[in-house]
Amino acid sequence: MPTTARPATTIGSRHLTRRGLLGGAFGLAAVGTSLPALASCGGGGGSTAEVTAWQATSWESAAEMKKWLKYIGAYFKDHEPQVKWNVDYGTSFDQYFQKLQTSIAGGGDVDMCWMHGRFVPQFAGGGMLEPLDDLIKNSPPPEWPDDYYPSQVKGFQSDGVQYGMPYDLASGGFYVNVDWFERAGVDLPTEDWTFEDLLEAAKTLKAAAKDPEKSWAMTLPTATVPMYWLVRSFGGDFFADDTRSRLTEPGTVEAFQYVHDAMWNDKVMPTPADLATADAAGAGDLALFGSERLAIIFNLNDTAFAIEDFVQGKFSWTAAPTPRGKDRRFQQVGGSSFSIPKSSRSPELSFEIMKYLMSAPDVLPDVGKLGSLTPARISFAKYGQPAADVLPADDFAHTFSDLVERDGAEQSFFAKYAEWESSIFTVKIDALWTNSEPDAATILADMDAETQALLGT
Repeated sequence: MPTTARPATTIGSRHLTRRGLLGGAFGLAAVGTSLPALASCGGGGGSTAEVTAWQATSWESAAEMKKWLKYIGAYFKDHEPQVKWNVDYGTSFDQYFQKLQTSIAGGGDVDMCWMHGRFVPQFAGGGMLEPLDDLIKNSPPPEWPDDYYPSQVKGFQSDGVQYGMPYDLASGGFYVNVDWFERAGVDLPTEDWTFEDLLEAAKTLKAAAKDPEKSWAMTLPTATVPMYWLVRSFGGDFFADDTRSRLTEPGTVEAFQYVHDAMWNDKVMPTPADLATADAAGAGDLALFGSERLAIIFNLNDTAFAIEDFVQGKFSWTAAPTPRGKDRRFQQVGGSSFSIPKSSRSPELSFEIMKYLMSAPDVLPDVGKLGSLTPARISFAKYGQPAADVLPADDFAHTFSDLVERDGAEQSFFAKYAEWESSIFTVKIDALWTNSEPDAATILADMDAETQALLGT
């Protein structure tokens, strides 16, 4: 049968990616609404020999999908040539989950889907995802789960049930302008740095800028998911579980105040307006870094593949770890998975495809190189590293892979998380980042009252 793969929407030159999701907060209120239960809507296809059509859906762009389409096509050619297959892709992240929800609820023919960890409790709790435990038991994936980063396996569980096979490791760290550090006489960051060390270094770096009045030393995250490790580092958290807020605890308040003060008091971090001015298309941090107006940026491992486009050989740069907290070190970690909707016509076939993508000898090495991602399998992580002439391999591996096994901060999500994030957090926190209310305790107390009402406590 001929194979097909088409974009679901026309996409522009800049597409929301994993980096976009984890690096910022988007309007996801529609997805945050309660999901209808689908207990009676079951995927339950028979043997794969009976299947004649197969459909998957993803948020990935056309460029990012090339690697997956190559091997999905290879699977069907070699194993299921009778099946006509298709993958819809290109839907932006802020629309993808609403579209997926609508499709599954309406009984649409979606057999496999891309899934992000923050939405697993929401979709699983609504009865929209197929549990994988029996499939794993009956046909274990090679090296599962021992060769997968533990944070990634756990990240796609809800109430102890596995709902996704993770395919990548999205970890956060620093990218630093080595030449700028040398000019300022500051050593490169290590995992032993404290946040006090970071702030002092930032002040020195700003003073050593070529144009200090139009330059900054660093960026830190300001959205919920990428900021989680930072909040944990100060001894805080967002929630104790899905019933109790921890937004007003001292450690949480201190973390938010630290970021605010870095922007507005110490002026070592650009404000949202500064970033928007640097690049209205959404790459303000990279634009400032590439133009030598920003010495340190916090971002994901896959951003390494884009940075050189902005630097273009003007200076030496590398990766470096984020600081440790008061009691221990935490590091941002997240990722994405392949999951099976309850509407799947053949969960067994979808599961075999997932296994193939994560275990066939040529797939992950090629996917890592083609797709600017670090595979979720530990033994294949090295294939997600940038070329050695772009970024030192040891620095990248140490920052984004080695330390994650020890320090990865696994964030717990719950069914109303996306609703809370879009309708409460994003709405309230802007006052702190724009300095219209400079006191983090005041902002978080206001946020906490609405959060408790949402949680029903």
